[in-house]
Amino acid sequence: MAIDYASLLSTEQKRSILEQRLNQFALEAYQHDINRKVAVASNNDEGIKNADDALAILKQLGDAKEKGDSYRDGAPKYKVV
Repeated sequence: MAIDYASLLSTEQKRSILEQRLNQFALEAYQHDINRKVAVASNNDEGIKNADDALAILKQLGDAKEKGDSYRDGAPKYKVV
């Protein structure tokens, strides 16, 4: 029998966790964007590819988040851009 861990958390706890995750995603995206700008400025094709790959992964996570994860108990849906 699977445990529904979400049911063990309050709406406020879920909201807090989501906000922390989204902040972490935003920080990572910002860092990868800086890395990409540095790679472009230094004509570093490998660095550009690495940054683009990392940003694509974060975008996929954001797209998945946008399509699902709506909580029935009122926790808001978030969109990672």
